[in-house]
Amino acid sequence: MSPVAVDSSQIEGRVPHFMERAGYYFENWDRLLENWKRKVRSTIADLEAIAFKPLPPVVPIEDITGGVGLDPTFEMLAKGTSSPKASARTGNSPTSATCMRIT
Repeated sequence: MSPVAVDSSQIEGRVPHFMERAGYYFENWDRLLENWKRKVRSTIADLEAIAFKPLPPVVPIEDITGGVGLDPTFEMLAKGTSSPKASARTGNSPTSATCMRIT
């Protein structure tokens, strides 16, 4: 199903593609469902492994007067707050896409 309407003149040509894909799902349902459950359980475990540590009540004055340009969240992200398993699986580290140093 798609929220985008298909021109009625294209439906007949699309039927074989739909049948092939739908047939594959139904023929392999048990294996695909187990694979999906494994991925979901792994993602849930990754989320449950995230540790949230409180931020300091204020940014140290030395960071302000010294022009550091970074707040405490930068260090937190640089150390990695996501689970190592998730970072290893995706090949991304928390600092690769979420941190930007201001100079």
